[in-house]
Amino acid sequence: MGNPIFDYLEDIGAMAVKMDGFDDAVMGYTEDGESFRLIYSHRGLVKVLEKDMSEEDALEYIDFNVIRGVAYMPNMNGLPAPIIMYEVDAPPKLLMDIFREMDEQDAEDD
Repeated sequence: MGNPIFDYLEDIGAMAVKMDGFDDAVMGYTEDGESFRLIYSHRGLVKVLEKDMSEEDALEYIDFNVIRGVAYMPNMNGLPAPIIMYEVDAPPKLLMDIFREMDEQDAEDD
């Protein structure tokens, strides 16, 4: 059975950028009057990946592949990138810290 959020968005004719393989991690959506954005649970992303790897490897994969991918995701077909939500009981680094670290790494590579 698929995620009912996708069925609802399809029923109302809404489009949103979807991250392949992480349907079970979608916990909701947001809209700003012009577009819809899927909201993915960080904890849900980890659970999806833990089917095939350890928690440590899943966290590393998410940090280096998923989050960076969303951060650099182009505005696909006029649609904004999905949102990754961190649960309050396990606060992450601030996203700005992640971007700053990525910028610093890019500067070092140049």
